[in-house]
Amino acid sequence: MADSGKPWARLVNLGSTEEIIEIVGTSFTIGRLPGIKICNTNGTQVDGTKVKQKKADLNHGDEIHIVFKKNSTESNVAYAFELLDKKLSDTFEATQEYDEVEEVDADPDEPLRKHPKLDAEATKDTAGRGTLGTRQVDEIEETLLCCICQELLYDCVSLQPCMHTFCAGCFSQWMRTSKACPTCRKKATSVAQNHILRNLIEIYLKSNPNKQRPRDELDVLDENNTIKQPVMVLKDWRPDGMDSDESYDESEDSYNSDDGGAAAAAPIHLPVNMNVPVCRQCPGYNASRAGYPVPPTPQSADDFQCTPGTQPHLVCFCCMELFPDRRNTPGTAVVTCDICAGHFCNLYWRCSNTGCQGCLSKLKDMNLDDSALDNLLLQNLTESNILKEYLRDKSLTVKDIVQETSSKLDTGEFVLNNDFNCNFTGKNVKSNSIICYRCGLKALRQLAYFFRKNIPSADLPAEVRRKPDCYWGKYCRTQKKPGHAQKLNHICEQTRFTS
Repeated sequence: MADSGKPWARLVNLGSTEEIIEIVGTSFTIGRLPGIKICNTNGTQVDGTKVKQKKADLNHGDEIHIVFKKNSTESNVAYAFELLDKKLSDTFEATQEYDEVEEVDADPDEPLRKHPKLDAEATKDTAGRGTLGTRQVDEIEETLLCCICQELLYDCVSLQPCMHTFCAGCFSQWMRTSKACPTCRKKATSVAQNHILRNLIEIYLKSNPNKQRPRDELDVLDENNTIKQPVMVLKDWRPDGMDSDESYDESEDSYNSDDGGAAAAAPIHLPVNMNVPVCRQCPGYNASRAGYPVPPTPQSADDFQCTPGTQPHLVCFCCMELFPDRRNTPGTAVVTCDICAGHFCNLYWRCSNTGCQGCLSKLKDMNLDDSALDNLLLQNLTESNILKEYLRDKSLTVKDIVQETSSKLDTGEFVLNNDFNCNFTGKNVKSNSIICYRCGLKALRQLAYFFRKNIPSADLPAEVRRKPDCYWGKYCRTQKKPGHAQKLNHICEQTRFTS
């Protein structure tokens, strides 16, 4: 169709009729960000039928879904195609090329949904119990979709602490502009390869080979993938020892949200017809498929075996391995942190993360070494070094600090609160509280401060005793600067602007 310079059709945003895109030429672009390579893999829908990397004839009134989520309609991005002159019916080529799509009779009262082509042989389960229904297969596929490309997950990775999962190639591109989770928008601290979910997808594709993504798409994702190690800490994550003057606000971290991380910690229920062994206690589990060395199941986890297809599982926030959700079974080990409500498998069975230092334990039994003291006090290097020198002179360790101060929690001499970017107010933390390693390190900030504050003045060097108190006290934001920290004492309360 010749470009006359006048609009011949338009797109009307179904979510906001105020957004209208006029079409002048034979091609147009919707919502493409410069600098991000688009692989045309998101599977646009035209009147409820998925088309991708193809062409389609568009008619007046057709609805085009750029983003379609059946279970989250508020996230959908859709436009209505309208011809300004209904006599025009030329086919045009869009940024995403469409193929001819067969007409699908749809109930006008029925919401748009996917219509997967199911092969009777492909949908038989391994036990020969017949076929899975269209609705069941569709629900499983929806669960295994990447929210970035809207396709079946490939080489999937999970973010911590929120545990949302994406294609490694998709999130590698996302990381170029943001370290926030694309699903919940919370700050991600690290990204890890999710071997368990990869195995589930592999089994799903064996039963549904028609769901396999084209090889050229997978090659592009492999090329974009920059997440090569099992766990990658995101570079802009600086919870401790930051060398800038800006303070780190941990209250923005989803791991410490007011809801206790309940959304991320919900148990995973596998479909009944998908009898897949996913943990060490599932019948038929093959540890060699996990992709990493799996320690033997200890006797403390008893001889329990999961009921295939019905046993809910939890994901360990440390090793990301699935384990049975038995929180309502009397006598089983505690798996939930009293502070953040995250789930960890260390007390249930030995955590398989090679770097795990005891991801869940009693506060008084935390496995700490003296490296935890580095820049610990108020992120003030000077005060931290004073504490380390005192401990060295008295032949004490960080474990002695925890033992002595946690016993004070039991007697009520002091309580953990929200100081130093912690969130302990109302948690009633005691020495026997079950706490994850990360929350334990945060508790150590307050335990070490209480310990240092109660050191007798006579046991401190003379130059330390001579320093006047900073009137901002422990809340001083300038104490990270060495010159200020060396001149003033910050192991004290704020005295200015306190009324």
